Amino acid sequence: MEQVRPFFFVHIPKTAGTSFRQGLAKVPRANLLMAYPNHPKRNERLIAATTPEEGEALLRTLDPERVHIIAGHVPYQRYAHLAPPEHALSLVRNPVERAVSEYQHMALSTPGRFSDLESFLHHGPMRNRQSRLLGGIDPERAQLGLNSHYSEYLELVRRSMGLDIASLSMNHTSKKRTRVRQRLPIGLIRKAFAMNGQDVALLYSVAERFEKRLRALGWRTVPRRSGVFRMSVDRRLNVHGFLEGTALDAGIVSLEVNGDPRAITRLQIDAGGGAGDGMHRFRYSLPLLGAGPGDVLSASLLDAAETRGTIRLSGLRLQWCRAISRLMS
Repeated sequence: MEQVRPFFFVHIPKTAGTSFRQGLAKVPRANLLMAYPNHPKRNERLIAATTPEEGEALLRTLDPERVHIIAGHVPYQRYAHLAPPEHALSLVRNPVERAVSEYQHMALSTPGRFSDLESFLHHGPMRNRQSRLLGGIDPERAQLGLNSHYSEYLELVRRSMGLDIASLSMNHTSKKRTRVRQRLPIGLIRKAFAMNGQDVALLYSVAERFEKRLRALGWRTVPRRSGVFRMSVDRRLNVHGFLEGTALDAGIVSLEVNGDPRAITRLQIDAGGGAGDGMHRFRYSLPLLGAGPGDVLSASLLDAAETRGTIRLSGLRLQWCRAISRLMS
């Protein structure tokens, strides 16, 4: 009998992983092998397996008629010997945005562990956390996706696994947490980017491969005809980008500060009446980019340098926006 080979979902904290896992749990043929040490439904035998032989022995007990998925906040290397590279699943997120979100979550769930965000960022295991968890993974063969493009990733995984995975949305960011993020010091965010360079590189590597996978399936990710991004900053310190062009199925936007890659975000698609032109747009938090007065912010679609637009941030404008933001919070 052919050995059962499970999928392995490397759940990176604060990347929509809970939504993905809960969607898997609703599939009748799916069997989740929970590798979360503190989860009430954890698989004790899986967690206790410390050798390849013990893991293989566990697989021999699994029903071959079901689809088995290992899931947990554990490094890929922990169970790489049980799941082939093509069965590795994970979502990645903008590194600093993800780190801030995880700190805010831990400040509520385990208060006192870190005195503030800066101490969290300096804690060794929290640096380049996504790269640490995905270390040793083959990005050309693994099924990696973008948190910002969750629905597209869900569709790709549905096709590859042959499962009708439910689309769920859980663990939303509260308005209070969002307001806190908008007031983070620029200097601290810049330090965070400097300390998480590997994760930024990982993000862009995943984004490029993800975009190619979408195009290979016939998705339009670059308009046949378009202009360049026009950008503005609102009073809540969000940067808005607008791109006029032909209709798309998905758009992956790269944001840079002074030429340095910072974040990937989603382009909201305007169908434009089918094949006609539409006004596509995005919004992203300026403070989470670590951008300040005098910096040059640019935006472009991946693999479409001709869409690149730039804006130089005005000191007086940002000071005014910050003052308004404080008054409204």
